[in-house]
Amino acid sequence: MAARAGSLFLFEAGIDPADLCQGAVGDCWLVAALASAAEHDASIRNCFITPEYNPRGEYKIRLWDPTAKAWEIVTIDDRIPCKKGTKTPEFMKYVGRELWPGLIEKAFAKFCGSYNALDGGWAVWGWAVLTGDHVFRLSFGEKSQKWERKDVEAKRVKGETSAAFYSTKEAYDKNETWNMLLNYVGDKSLVAASGGKEMGRNIAAGDANAGGLNGEQLNDAAGLVGTHAYSILDAKELGLIPGLSFGGGLLGQTRLIRLRNPWGSYEWKGAWSDGSKEWDENPLVKLRLRPKNEDDGTFWMPWDQFEAAGFTKIDICDRSTKNDLKMMIHEDWGMCGIICGCFAGLTQFFCFCQGLFTIYFGSNSSKQTKSTKRGCAKCAEGNRDVVEPVQITIDRT
Repeated sequence: MAARAGSLFLFEAGIDPADLCQGAVGDCWLVAALASAAEHDASIRNCFITPEYNPRGEYKIRLWDPTAKAWEIVTIDDRIPCKKGTKTPEFMKYVGRELWPGLIEKAFAKFCGSYNALDGGWAVWGWAVLTGDHVFRLSFGEKSQKWERKDVEAKRVKGETSAAFYSTKEAYDKNETWNMLLNYVGDKSLVAASGGKEMGRNIAAGDANAGGLNGEQLNDAAGLVGTHAYSILDAKELGLIPGLSFGGGLLGQTRLIRLRNPWGSYEWKGAWSDGSKEWDENPLVKLRLRPKNEDDGTFWMPWDQFEAAGFTKIDICDRSTKNDLKMMIHEDWGMCGIICGCFAGLTQFFCFCQGLFTIYFGSNSSKQTKSTKRGCAKCAEGNRDVVEPVQITIDRT
């Protein structure tokens, strides 16, 4: 399917996680990685050397080779594989008129060797290739009942994805992990979560419905998918006075996490789900978060049910933000787009000091785990000792 001049754009009305919808290949890890990156559009725009729609249909995308430790330029065209006899894309689905989701998936397919090579992987691997920044995983230990850090070494073996997970001595309880998560989200890092097969079935009823897009197990009672990667878009702790009851809710204990299913549908059905009673019982929380009661794959859930729901892994990319300065071309605005983008960019850079703030106060990616304390202490606290790798574990979730 070739792009037609005047009908499609590289980016339309900005970049949004809702632009992404997984197709008939098991690359939920990549879609989740892209959805998290789309919350900070510079993460996506920095990959595109071709900054706008190209009528010639040729695009250059920059990806980091974690094995060679160097950037690689991947050149692709805009001919996207479609279902036979139709104009419907076989893989990444198009939500609007913008090309970037399908193009970046195609660039990853070329980078890895084929679309088939995208079947199964890790969000952390996708982030390492997108950004070139440091990535790691927190895995929930059944014995320790703590979140244990595993360092990730991303590799590229014969074009395919490969990663090794190294155990460390770092382990954090539920509250420490929550504070750490708030610090990473606040610093515009990229975060995702996943669970095992048991998350995709109702354990009490013994249900195992393999009705997912690519054969994944579905838990219809909870609205969750087993062995599936979800983007973590946000985390909020609302209410500063513990024990204060207002509108039927205990505001001091309201910890909510916002996730997105890369399918663009099929959502959590428990507490704080779309349209649930918790929103009406807590009007201040509803006013603050403004939840959308839509089947778009995005939902809020309580942090205290995160583990119980079956999430056992949290992937994190400590993203560098010093390179987030990008001029918006606004190609969907026509001839005025580049002029408006230039004017708006200069205004934000100089008048609102966004440029200077990004240059001088933007964060650099680090191997160190962020603090488990809140507020100003998050910069550094003398994190727990990280030992040399003691064990390698490999999985494909």
